[in-house]
Amino acid sequence: MNRAQRILIGRMQALFLSVVVCAAFVAGSAPAQVILDEPPPDMAAADIAEMRGELAALDTIFTDQDGNAVRVGDYFDGERPVVLVFGYFSCPVVCPVVFNNTKKVFNDLAWTLGDEYRALTISFDHRDTAQAAYAERGAALAGVTRYTDESAWPFLTGNATTIREFCDSVGWKYKYLPEAGEFSHPTAIIVLSPDGKVSNYLYGVAYKERQLRLALVDASDGKVGDIFDRILLRCYHYDPNAGSYVLAAQRVMTFAGLTTVALLSSVIAALVSFDRRRTRRALACAETNPSTAGVNKA
Repeated sequence: MNRAQRILIGRMQALFLSVVVCAAFVAGSAPAQVILDEPPPDMAAADIAEMRGELAALDTIFTDQDGNAVRVGDYFDGERPVVLVFGYFSCPVVCPVVFNNTKKVFNDLAWTLGDEYRALTISFDHRDTAQAAYAERGAALAGVTRYTDESAWPFLTGNATTIREFCDSVGWKYKYLPEAGEFSHPTAIIVLSPDGKVSNYLYGVAYKERQLRLALVDASDGKVGDIFDRILLRCYHYDPNAGSYVLAAQRVMTFAGLTTVALLSSVIAALVSFDRRRTRRALACAETNPSTAGVNKA
């Protein structure tokens, strides 16, 4: 598939999503999120205040999909980065799209969920129950092709105070709309380091494999991925304005220059070594056959 085809498919996907959203609002047989001609003044409360480098509220207590009280910090082992996926389970449009596209990018990765990285979903709707979380976790894992076990992607719920405390610690800002009974919220997934610090945000409702792979390598400080992933990361840098990793021209030029110098040095070293071996062989031959080394006398 060439670049033009990928762009066309991307535009078709965006158009399809727009049609789905519009259809959900037009149809009267199902609940839909509210679209207003002008956003209300408090719509700014639904946003992301980036907290890169800050430690998440790891001591926050939630309830997992099995009804157990759990501490968020228990999901961070100091070895594997964690992909944090926010959502609420009664969301009619946006959250299901985020969940589905998260599963898709997990499947695109060459890594196994639960081995090289983990995922964690927290509902920001205090009305969501452990039973609903259990069902959502089952649906999520059913769409993932490679994972170790069910502990690779837990789903958590909590009360309004607990949810707000944790969300604030990672910069996730949402707003409950009582007139609609729904939430206004941003769309993104957040990559946290193995010790629970906010590493980066990948914005939107669809996520590219390379972007997530770079984010996981970055968050793990190179512990996840191979040497090629670490080299690739050196050629990219995270652009907070774009909310993604972009190619850094200066880094590419520097890396290309160093690679060229290293290659030329290797070639020169090989040539010098070859010349020395050839000289040694000539000297050895002269010592074993002295009659051929000097000038023949009459």
